[in-house]
Amino acid sequence: REAYFQQAQVEREMTAVEVNSIHLEKERILRTAEAEANLKRARAKADAQKITDEAQINGTQMLFKGTNITSQEHMTSFTYIRNLISRRNLELGVSYIAEGNVIQTKTVG
Repeated sequence: REAYFQQAQVEREMTAVEVNSIHLEKERILRTAEAEANLKRARAKADAQKITDEAQINGTQMLFKGTNITSQEHMTSFTYIRNLISRRNLELGVSYIAEGNVIQTKTVG
């Protein structure tokens, strides 16, 4: 009878070891799958950003060529304004100042 109880205890412990082993394997598989999924998402985002950036560069080059913009100053101004417009939470107003409608000041004394 004592041998039967000891055998049952051994069986329970062996079962607990097997359950723990299966649980650890499950956790390893889940973490590996999650890490691989995160890596694929990150690569996909990077690839999408690269495609978008290349398209923007090509589009800007075509725009400059089509409108005959060759001055580096004009190209830089266009890029600056485009970047400002693409910012969130920014209200952009454009006004034109001519020399005739600016009040000129000078230092007194």
